[in-house]
Amino acid sequence: MATKSGPNYVTDGLVFAVDMSSTRSYPGTGNTVYDLTRNGYDFTSSTRPSFTSVNGINCMDFTSGNGEHLDSAINSPFTGDNFAISVSAIVNENSTGSYKSILTQHEQDSTDSMSFVSLSGKFGTDHWNPGGRRLSSAHGSNQIHMVTWTVPSWDEHQTATLKIYINGVAQSTEEYSVDTVGSLVADKFRIGNWQLSRSDMDFDGQIYAVSCYNKELTAAEVLQNYNAYKNRFNI
Repeated sequence: MATKSGPNYVTDGLVFAVDMSSTRSYPGTGNTVYDLTRNGYDFTSSTRPSFTSVNGINCMDFTSGNGEHLDSAINSPFTGDNFAISVSAIVNENSTGSYKSILTQHEQDSTDSMSFVSLSGKFGTDHWNPGGRRLSSAHGSNQIHMVTWTVPSWDEHQTATLKIYINGVAQSTEEYSVDTVGSLVADKFRIGNWQLSRSDMDFDGQIYAVSCYNKELTAAEVLQNYNAYKNRFNI
């Protein structure tokens, strides 16, 4: 599998990786951010955020309330409720006062979803049907963070341990029964918005890079990824 730029970045289990600082991911023109794994998860939208540079770093610059988002070209591989997943995102929020969707897989015909979010100044997950939020310790706005969520198993017959890391350091761990998550059907990934009818859940700020794995990253792998990115994004 072809991999992304960056020294010593973890590639085992990598589903997709988009990185605005790489010209292979965003060449500087157009409406598409390309998946560096070449697995086909290119992201595009007619209602996309601004592709720009903030403080000299290329990013997707989202304005809340406009429904700005990017959808993957193909469906996520995650279905049902029996899978491992890890997601990393490098973000900067303009404010921390409300719900902001970073990455979502949403079933358009029901309320089942899997979301990785910021809510009231805390990174977390949000699972609808019947719903449930798991949040990390607080983080500030107007500062670049690398957040990583890891879940070893979403098997409804097991208890899973969700872990949330900020800048390579574990912030929150919680065991919970994943049968509260609901069963996902195939749908696309979405960056920056939960659902088009819910612009109140738009991300507000900059997203620099997002990656997703089909496994639980270890603490050492999370730290490895942080070290690969921290200088490039001034984290």
